[in-house]
Parts: sequence; C-alpha cells; structure tokens
Amino acid sequence: MQKLVFDPEWQNIQEMLRESINARILWINTISGDTIESFDENYHEICNLIRGNPDGLRKCQSSHHARFVDSRRSKRTVLSECYCGLMGFTVPIVSEDQIIGAIGGYIPNSDFPITVEKCAEIAVASKADIKEVMDLAKEIKHISKAEQRQVLNQLSWFAEILPSIMTLINKASLAGKIEKQSNACLSCLNEVYDLSKSKDNMEDFLDAVSKKIRKAMSVDASSIYILDQELDELSLIATDGFPDSTVGQRIKVGEGVVGHVAQTQTLLAVEDATLDSRAIRIVTGTSSKRRTYRSVLLSPLIANDKVVGVIDARTFQSKSWGQNEIDFLTLISKIIADAITL
Repeated sequence: MQKLVFDPEWQNIQEMLRESINARILWINTISGDTIESFDENYHEICNLIRGNPDGLRKCQSSHHARFVDSRRSKRTVLSECYCGLMGFTVPIVSEDQIIGAIGGYIPNSDFPITVEKCAEIAVASKADIKEVMDLAKEIKHISKAEQRQVLNQLSWFAEILPSIMTLINKASLAGKIEKQSNACLSCLNEVYDLSKSKDNMEDFLDAVSKKIRKAMSVDASSIYILDQELDELSLIATDGFPDSTVGQRIKVGEGVVGHVAQTQTLLAVEDATLDSRAIRIVTGTSSKRRTYRSVLLSPLIANDKVVGVIDARTFQSKSWGQNEIDFLTLISKIIADAITL
C-alpha cells in the first residue's frame, strides 16, 4: 500500500470525495487502531463543540471506534449515524486481500432532522449553549435512505480503487511510514548512546536528547524530569515542545501522570489525558491558539533499581501508543538513566 498522507495527490483524493459526496476525512488508522494521520481541521463545528468536553469527546470517539471495528471485522465500508447526528463512515484499506488500515470521516448531513431534544442532549454533553447548538443544527440537511445508499456505493467504490490510486502515487507506503519511524527510533538510540558517552554538560545532553526523541517519534513534545530525592519532587530539566517557561517547574512524586510514573516505577501510556483523572492539563500556544496535549507516553528513568527521573512523549491528538513506541521509550530511558547516574 503506497503512501497517501504527504503526497500532493492525497489532496486531490480528498477534494474528489468532497466534491462527489461532500465527504470529509478525519483520520487514517492502522489495522490495530493506531492513528497514522488525523485531520482535526475537517471536523464540523457541532463536532468541535462536542469534542471540547471530555464526556462529549468520549462519545464522539466511541462512535468512530464502533464503525472502525465493524469495518475491520467485515472488511467493508460502513456508513452510520454519529453521536452528533451526522453520518460517519469508515473505508477499509485493503492490500493483497488483507485489510491493513482504514480511513474515517463524515458526511455533513443527518439521517433524521436533529430535534430540539437532541440539541439539548448535545448542549449538556458539551456544556454548550443550546441556542448555539440549535443554530448549527439548522444548517445540517437531511439525507434520505436512497441518498445514503448512493453515498455508501460511492465510498465502497472508492475503497475498491484505493489500492490502484496508491500504486499510481508510487512513493513510500503508509506501512513504510511506520517502518521509517522505526528506523528513525533505532538511529536515535544510537545517537543518544553516543551522546551519553561524550557528554560534557548534563543539561545540554538532556536538551539534545529531548529534541531527538521528539523528532524520532514524530510527537509534539518530549520532556525529561529529574528526581530531587531530598524534596521528593521531579524537576523539568529539558523539553522540546513545552514553553521555555516550564523548564524548572516541579511536580511532587505521585502528582499527575508524571508523578504517578515516578511513584509506581512503571511505564504509562495514556490515549487521552483529558479523560484521565491523574493528568495535569498542560496548554501551549498564545491565547488565540491555545492547544492542550492529549496523549502521553511516560517511562521512568531507573538506575540501580531506583527512580532518578521520568521521560515523556506527548501529542496534541489523542492516539493509541504502539508497541514499537513503548519499546523505544523504554530502551532510551535506560540509556538516559545510566547517563544521569554516571
């Protein structure tokens, strides 16, 4: 299966779906459910209201996940109503008769007119003003069963020709993207190991490591915390992705997901930190473009059977962390822990 996401042809494919059936693509997943690419800018305004609240986000994700599981099981295109009332779809990506992933999105139309009761439910779930929800709902047009069948047929046709389209692109595959990331992680391990042997300044070393991890894992931020055993606190020493003002901030052992990892001495993978009671909300950006880190993968730094710190990787989008990413962060944490204690 050839790569779509970063090829100019991918934009043409999205535009083709938009023009033919008014479809918006939201994400591309591997067969295991890991997100290869997401397109949050394509969400409908009513979806953004819902997803802005943890309970609404959970219901939105559950709706998309149910279609993904159904499509993965049946190897067929699925079209069904989302929690918000819009029509969601999942298109399987098939290579050599094997499903290896899926493309998900929605049609900005509703199966049934969105009632006042549904608007009230959405308003409660998203903690939004019901009038704002009703105004958005008025713009959503009804799609008949016959039109739904037509959309489903066109999406199914798209699924059938997708392998040919990807072959014509003739560049690195989505699977190749995963392989490329694995190679980047292996290269990063070697580079960090070399740095650990020739380090002159610990802070410079950790700063360089956080940058390499962020790049190798293709995440939005990576940070390293060192434990002050006397105060039982973790200090943020190095980060690539967090604001500079966060360097030096302290977290008590047991506090937040970082403190939890230090306390339990176990790796922690959080798909969506906004739904995790242990998480501390971390926001970056200006007041007009503020973004919250959702997913986080954390590993304790352990040397001589003692925790000396914590390392993490974060993304703005919620995601399931793959075993390769978990293995990588575990391995690199051992190199860093040894470097700290030498």
